Amino acid sequence: MASYRKILLCYDGSREGCKALRDGANLALDLKAETHVLAVVDMRSSIAQSAGLLTDMACGRFEGAARDILREGVE
Repeated sequence: MASYRKILLCYDGSREGCKALRDGANLALDLKAETHVLAVVDMRSSIAQSAGLLTDMACGRFEGAARDILREGVE
């Protein structure tokens, strides 16, 4: 197997995402790779409802959701 030095793990908070995150984290530990976690937030429905114009409040909610997902993923 190739030896990866850096691994990017993407996490969306789903059950499937949690399993993939664990598998990726275990691989990163085995390889002693530098690991980064990227939070994924689905914004499609909110953008569609607002005709593409998001308010500061909506952006703040997305940022909060991303931070929560990221915190959970890192834990």
